[in-house]
Amino acid sequence: MFHVLCRIVGIPTLRDTECIIIVIHKKLKMSIGSFISSAIENLQKNRDDVALSLVCSAVDATSAKLYPELKVGERYKKFLKNSMRIITTYGFPGITASGISIKCHNLPSIKTNHEGHTDIENILYHIIRCSLIHQCEIDKRIEFVPYTHIGDFDEKFRIPDSLVIGLLIAVVLSKCNINEKLDQDYVLTLEKESININQLWGKFEDFKVNRINRQVTSKHGKPTS
Repeated sequence: MFHVLCRIVGIPTLRDTECIIIVIHKKLKMSIGSFISSAIENLQKNRDDVALSLVCSAVDATSAKLYPELKVGERYKKFLKNSMRIITTYGFPGITASGISIKCHNLPSIKTNHEGHTDIENILYHIIRCSLIHQCEIDKRIEFVPYTHIGDFDEKFRIPDSLVIGLLIAVVLSKCNINEKLDQDYVLTLEKESININQLWGKFEDFKVNRINRQVTSKHGKPTS
C-alpha cells in the first residue's frame, strides 16, 4: 500500500487551520490481464484511443514473453503475423486472412516493395503502435472507420475501428497468457454469440478450431460486464 501523509501547520494563509492530506492508493498488480481489463473499461466509455494504446502495450508484453530473443519491433510484428487470422477475423469484419499486403502511398515513412505494397503488420507497428506509445496520439494520417476499409483514401490510410477487438482477442488467446485473468467477467458478443473473455485465456488452438473458419461479417459490439 502506498501511503502519503502531508501535515501542513502554521501557514499564514491558513491561519490556525491544520490541513491533513492523506492519499491512499490500493495496491494493484500490473499485468497483461489488468491492461486488457482497463482497455475494456475504456471501450465501454467510448475512449477507443486509450483502449487501443493499452491493447498495444499488451501486445508488446505478450510478444516479449513469446520471443524474448528478438528486438521489440521484430517480435511485435512476428506476433501480429502469427495472429493475423484472429486479428482480421475479429478486427476486420468480413475478412479472414493469414496475411495482408496492401498498397500504401499516404504513409511515406513505411517501406514498401517495388510495387508500392507493404504488409499490414508494418503499419500496425510503426504507425499505430509507435504513435500511441511514444507520442500518446494516433497518427493524423490514420483514419479509423466503422466498416472494413483498409488502404489509401483521400490522403488518409483507413483501418476499421474494430481493430482493437481483433488485437485484444489475439492477446487473450495467446498460449503464453493462459494464467492471466480479468478483474471481473466481461462478455464479448460476436454476431449472436456471447463469449466470456475470462474463459478464452490461452486457448488459441481450441478457439481456432471452433470459430476461426467462420467469417464474421457484422461489426462486433464492445465487451460488456
